[in-house]
Amino acid sequence: MEQTHYSTTQSSHNPPPQKNQSGKGCWIALIILGLLMLAFIVISTVFVYFIGSSFREKPQKVQSNSVLHLVTAGRLQEVAMADPLGIFQSGADPVSHFQVLSALKKAEKDDRIQGIFFRGTDFRAGYAKAEEIREQIIDFKKSGKFVYVFIEFGNEFDYFMASVADSIFMAPEGILEMNGFAISELFWSGTYDKIGVKFYVEQWEEYKSAAESYIRNGFSEPARENLYSILDARYSSFIEKVTNERTFDKKKLKEILSKGVYQAQELNDLGLVDELLPEQQVRILMEEKLGQDLNLVRLDRYIHSKSGRQGQPVNKDHKVALVVASGIMVSGETGDGALRENLLADRTFIRHLNKARDDDDISAIILRIDTPGGSVLAADAMYHAIAKAKEYKPIYASMSDLAASGGYYIAAACDTIIAHPQTLTGSIGVVSIIPNFSGTLDKLDANVDTVGTSSSAHFLNPFIPFSEKDRQTFRSLSKTTYERFVSKVAKARDFEYESARKLARGRVWTGQDAFKVGLVDTLGGLQETFSIVKRRLGIPQNELISLRIYPKPQDSLSALIRLLNTVNSPSPRSILDETLPLWSLLPETQKLQLLYHVQLANIAREERLILALPFLPIMD
Repeated sequence: MEQTHYSTTQSSHNPPPQKNQSGKGCWIALIILGLLMLAFIVISTVFVYFIGSSFREKPQKVQSNSVLHLVTAGRLQEVAMADPLGIFQSGADPVSHFQVLSALKKAEKDDRIQGIFFRGTDFRAGYAKAEEIREQIIDFKKSGKFVYVFIEFGNEFDYFMASVADSIFMAPEGILEMNGFAISELFWSGTYDKIGVKFYVEQWEEYKSAAESYIRNGFSEPARENLYSILDARYSSFIEKVTNERTFDKKKLKEILSKGVYQAQELNDLGLVDELLPEQQVRILMEEKLGQDLNLVRLDRYIHSKSGRQGQPVNKDHKVALVVASGIMVSGETGDGALRENLLADRTFIRHLNKARDDDDISAIILRIDTPGGSVLAADAMYHAIAKAKEYKPIYASMSDLAASGGYYIAAACDTIIAHPQTLTGSIGVVSIIPNFSGTLDKLDANVDTVGTSSSAHFLNPFIPFSEKDRQTFRSLSKTTYERFVSKVAKARDFEYESARKLARGRVWTGQDAFKVGLVDTLGGLQETFSIVKRRLGIPQNELISLRIYPKPQDSLSALIRLLNTVNSPSPRSILDETLPLWSLLPETQKLQLLYHVQLANIAREERLILALPFLPIMD
């Protein structure tokens, strides 16, 4: 083989060309910079771990004659979404619905815990979660232990939770809103007209009202009818549950709810509260009751204390997986909630489900559903993953506050559906949302020109007015998706297609009504679901079950470390915080409503078709 030889002899007359030192130096600089960045990440992670450990509160040692302080951080979720900066802050850590139920059951049998104390506004949850926790507090009282509640201000939800107490105390200057239940929603059609934006919305069928705020100035009649039926169910439940615990009749409570806002003395005179005292005096009363200094054990710390259930056996033959499906359905991964975004991503969910499916130690899977729906593609991907997992072991759908639209879609794939009476489910339907900006261009005196190989090449171009052909084509696409949805429901519930369609049409059902029409198999909360699973696996009801939860709960330190290693786009809430100065002044219900519609719009931008529940601000 011919080789080329290079002479190393240098000529004084023809010096060799100099190598490009700048390029080599650039690569060396980049390598050094990369190593420095890697070292910074490692050092930061180690620093956060050790510093965070010093900030993180250890589980509190529970002394005798302690009182459980029922306090939660923010709105109660199915998965505790830890704040990445929580290790540097005081106050309660986030806890999940399941953790609250477990803590209350543990405290009921714990001789060290003599009572429960909570403030009226310390607790925020959806109605189904709240009612199940409320029932657990009633069971706690049966053990002979006391429950005290202190209220400064609040509304029907706060009083609903407080009504189980042995004694309700209120600040002398307190105020309570007791004026019944209502829904208000912002409608933006007039605003969009002013800026020339027109939304094309196709809904299947008349009750599927999730996108009406884009195109109407108020509720449609079917939407109004459906919403009122839900409000009436909430109202009736409130009357029934409160009068069961307090000493006035239903007629009197209905009269009270017809007036509105009450001051503390009025509430005391009506018998709604037992005594007017500052909170410090209530604490003194508890000390006198206990005969010692008050030792409040915060719920988020009590969860991790040693169990008070002495001698209760644990079943060794079966393990159960609790796979949580919570948040608005989207495609992709969410990083297991590093930024506390309440999203249900299909690939993340399927990864967790498959772990439970492939674990030979797990005998059954409970799918805990708390979602208003969202992406059609995500819902369908999860549906097929559940159907596949069902071939390996039984799957039970346990419906929380919401299991509607896409949430019902995935429930239909399970063996058994258990809904709480106050669950909102159904909403079997499809909605499409497509914005068109041709009117905006007209207002700006702008124009768009096109070149294409066919007349359909610019199908649904947002800058060109939609033709009737475009509308009909897209209508047929959304209709096909709707018919597949109804067909899946019909197959799962053993209905004829038309029978399933009559229950669909986008209508939202309470769990109680869904059971009556056959959309769910039985009624009950998470605890009842555990009882059903035990019974079918042959586990005695007095035995505890080993539970594996997916996704695994994270503390604030784990969330911060994950955040340091994850790059995410800003959330809709953070964008609004920065761009709208008046955002912080809006009522929380309107904030949640706007965020919900922003998230739906983001899904519609990519997929057009959505399986989503209308925003219902009546959970609080």
